[in-house]
Amino acid sequence: MTLIAVALVLVAGAARAFPPDAEIGEMLRQRVGVSKLGVGVVVALVDESRSRVVAFGHARQGSDERVTGDSVFEIGSVTKVFTSLLLAQMAEAGEVRLDDPIARYVPRSVKSPRARQVTLLHLSRHTAGFPPFPDNMRPVDPLNPLDVYANEALFAFLDGHRTSREAGTFYLYSNVGPALLGELLARRAKSDFETTLARRVLDPLAMRRTGFRLTPELRAAHALGHTSFGQPIPLGDVRGLLGAGALRTTGSDMVRFLEANLGLRPSTLSAALRATHETRADRQLPDLAMGLGWFHETILGTRLTVHGGSTEGFTAYVGLDLGGKRGVAVLSNSEHEVKNIAVHLLVPSVPLFLPDPPRAP
Repeated sequence: MTLIAVALVLVAGAARAFPPDAEIGEMLRQRVGVSKLGVGVVVALVDESRSRVVAFGHARQGSDERVTGDSVFEIGSVTKVFTSLLLAQMAEAGEVRLDDPIARYVPRSVKSPRARQVTLLHLSRHTAGFPPFPDNMRPVDPLNPLDVYANEALFAFLDGHRTSREAGTFYLYSNVGPALLGELLARRAKSDFETTLARRVLDPLAMRRTGFRLTPELRAAHALGHTSFGQPIPLGDVRGLLGAGALRTTGSDMVRFLEANLGLRPSTLSAALRATHETRADRQLPDLAMGLGWFHETILGTRLTVHGGSTEGFTAYVGLDLGGKRGVAVLSNSEHEVKNIAVHLLVPSVPLFLPDPPRAP
């Protein structure tokens, strides 16, 4: 190898390396401590050299409790990636096929002709034609709109849903599709979704502090959510649309998830994980850059596999540079956007914007 080639390899390797912990910590201090864009932020970073967690801020506004890699956060729609991973695992095991019509798995009471047109793949890729939320939600708590939404209501929505547009011909981001996907996979597994996901996805990935319900253990370590103005939001259990956005996790567990996705941690889910990353050819939607659950973005020449999420009081973002074997997950207990943190770490040429903090209304 020539000296020039060696130099190019070294430069490329340096470009792929994440900054030192102190530099990332200072970035988070500037964001949270100075610009007031958050209360607490935890960043999980994985590359071929090492895995780590960098955290800054507090578990709740005005307290002395610091966030750490063991603090629990809601991750909202990042849950959809886990639901699609369950789909890939069950497809690999031969229990389902991606092109199965959902009519095979819905209750017999559902008579909608849509059930014969929509496939499991449509649910994963937001091409089933379902709206962002079902129209039969009747929340008791406005801060927790999914507090009482049961599976029966989800199937009732499906039975009554009508549209003139054919499934698979257009993209519409939906919480209904992934939630329905999770419930149908659980029915196929003859269990509930929470148990099925834990046994088939979370346990094999050793994500032992990731789950749905606020168990005493998770509640004790849970960060409190806040609005973008720093107002606290009480924690609540989500009982509906679980597969769309109800998971809670920690920075340490997200390290394990990143390692498995990058092929840096041996896993029985390795083939299923690769299947979720694969861009699906779609003649009807050739510009839809999606795998199973994941979105693909090319930013300044770097191809990223990504998904973000938010709930009342929390935001999260996960980004994978599969070619560079690097991954970042950012968890925050505030409604401020955190995508820019992840993208900046993966593509340093993208500026880290730190706008002025919002003013109270």
